[in-house]
Amino acid sequence: IIPQAICSRYGLAVGANFVGLVHILMIICYPIAYPIGK
Repeated sequence: IIPQAICSRYGLAVGANFVGLVHILMIICYPIAYPIGK
């Protein structure tokens, strides 16, 4: 959603650049999110 808001034409390319950041955020949030979602 956020990449599409930044630039509608190249949203997929912008989103692909944030893959590493998203993986880091998933690792950081995992200890809190996993027990809640269980």
